[in-house]
Amino acid sequence: KNRFIRTLFRLGDAAHPTFTRLATEYLLLVKAADAGRERREQIYHYIQNEQTGRWDYVSSFLYYPTHAHDIPLHRLLHHQLPHLNLNARNASVSSKAAIPSFDGIKRSELYPELWDQAASDVLNLLANSQVAVIQHFAVRIYEDNPHFAAQITAAQLSKMFTLPFTKTNQIALAILQNNYAKFEAATSVFLAMLDCQLEVANRIAFDWMNARKTQLLTQLAVVLQLIQHNKKTVNNWIAMAIAASTSAQKASLFDKLLTHLLTQKTEESLDQLLGFMANHLQEVSTNCSPKQIKDLLHHDSTDLQLYAARLLKNHAQGIEHFPYEFLLCLMESEHPKVRAAGIELFGQLPETSLYEQQLAIVSFCVSPVAAVRAAVAPIALKISQQYTDFGQELTTTLCDVLLLRGKANAVHDSIADLLTQAPMQPFLKQLPSQLVWRLLRSKKFPAQQVGFVSLQAKSTPQSIDLAAILELGKHEWIDIRQWAFKAIQAQRAMVVYEAATSMSLLETDWEDSRTFMMNFMTQTFQARDWTPDILVRICDSTRPDVQAFGLQLMERYFKPENAIKFLLQLSQHPATNMQRRAASWLAEHASNNPTLIAQLQPFFITLLSQINKGRTAKNLVFDFLEKEALNSLAVAELVLPILERIVLTVAVVDKAKCILLLNRIRRKYPHLTMKLRASSRAKAAY
Repeated sequence: KNRFIRTLFRLGDAAHPTFTRLATEYLLLVKAADAGRERREQIYHYIQNEQTGRWDYVSSFLYYPTHAHDIPLHRLLHHQLPHLNLNARNASVSSKAAIPSFDGIKRSELYPELWDQAASDVLNLLANSQVAVIQHFAVRIYEDNPHFAAQITAAQLSKMFTLPFTKTNQIALAILQNNYAKFEAATSVFLAMLDCQLEVANRIAFDWMNARKTQLLTQLAVVLQLIQHNKKTVNNWIAMAIAASTSAQKASLFDKLLTHLLTQKTEESLDQLLGFMANHLQEVSTNCSPKQIKDLLHHDSTDLQLYAARLLKNHAQGIEHFPYEFLLCLMESEHPKVRAAGIELFGQLPETSLYEQQLAIVSFCVSPVAAVRAAVAPIALKISQQYTDFGQELTTTLCDVLLLRGKANAVHDSIADLLTQAPMQPFLKQLPSQLVWRLLRSKKFPAQQVGFVSLQAKSTPQSIDLAAILELGKHEWIDIRQWAFKAIQAQRAMVVYEAATSMSLLETDWEDSRTFMMNFMTQTFQARDWTPDILVRICDSTRPDVQAFGLQLMERYFKPENAIKFLLQLSQHPATNMQRRAASWLAEHASNNPTLIAQLQPFFITLLSQINKGRTAKNLVFDFLEKEALNSLAVAELVLPILERIVLTVAVVDKAKCILLLNRIRRKYPHLTMKLRASSRAKAAY
């Protein structure tokens, strides 16, 4: 910078014409924001009185103008100003008064003779500088050289009209009035005059535009500038001009504006333009092409998408004549306002069009957007009631969606809410039974809901078969299980008759189903219905509550003639309590019965081979075997191989009992052959 300043002033000293061009470039770099504030500084000093010889105390002022820190600026503009002080830090003016007076000083710049020959540079400053002190400098030079006006361009004149400097605006107006024919075709000049702070300039601009309305309406850039102007008077003028134009002119302008809108990347400048088009080009917008609407729908701007919805709503052809993808695009938008507009449009379609758009309605019913699903539901109900074939097809299609693989989500919930409403139940009633059971067996709760409503519509508790009832009684949804309970109550006789099948409900994982079935059997079954097979099968359950229920029944309905069968069946049960109960019946029902004891050999081996469990049952069995073996040689021959097998595997306590019992059998029946031999130590012990 310093080198540039030195070179600049050397060129001035040499009276080189390049001086003004470089000085202009420097002055245009000065920013109004860097001006700073004017300030004054009062200083005090002593001056010796020549007459009295005394020192008088006096004061003076230093005036610091704007841009005081810019030394080269003030050297260029105020070099010849009296009492100008330039130092390394700032520029100031010495004055005895608080406010310095510059009366009588017209020009004070450096090298004024060079500036008087630099018309293009002075006009450049007038058109482009935003700094007041530089504008004042350029105006003074121009006033001394009015012939500079011959070299001014339309672009420079336009800028002079828009600057916030009254004197500069007046010069521009004078130049225009004196050279009107030269600038009459310069549209930019008259549009700039609309921004001028001089009212007379505004009037001239409006007169010029009124004389050229038709021509201006064909120029998109001009129309855009007038529509988006910050003055209401300008906006009103273009609105009136468009209103007075022909339909063809309006249509052409609408197409141009729409093309312009589609090229915009931001929404900052769209609101005013869209509002203007909606208010003043509504007539021609009702006949816009589908392609134009499609382009608006696929634009990133929310405002343009909403405008597309407005065009669809007001179109002369009606919404029903446009592809349903247009509505789908609106209804699936991520912007709530756009979705709301699409939903509103869809609801305005005539019923005949909605009937033909079954695919669209299905698409909206399974839309990932909750608002879309909620909006289309009442429409789907209305059309289904009006057209039964539509409702049946819609129901079947949505049921198929529920059965697709994957986890349940909000879409499935919405489908279930729709299909389970009263108007849709006639269609659920017509669903094939196979489809209904697929829904009931689904892992998705919404599918189960639909299947259950369909089941209730198709069947009654009295009409459904037992196998289906039992399957429903094992369902994971409690409402379905409770419906199955009602069906069981309604078909008591069948359930009792098919007791062997019905009791499978006791094996379900759901406690309420097991409890219901146990209560039902207790209250409904008669003594004759409790056959040994039924009792044994109940006791044979692996569920503790069912086992307990079976034992209660067996004790209540026990018959001696069935004792052997019970013992044989329960002896094979893996549960300890069941084995203990069977062992407790041995003495009463198996005594003196070698045949039955032989059949119970697997039971004895299984029970006695258990480690650290079934102690009570083991003791009962040991006591029973000892008693029966010592009373009967035939039983002893049966018991002997059991004990010889058990003694090699069981715990110490049971091993001792086995050895003791074997020894007693050997003493009682010495002729029996045993595989085990007692050691000498064991013999000595005995």
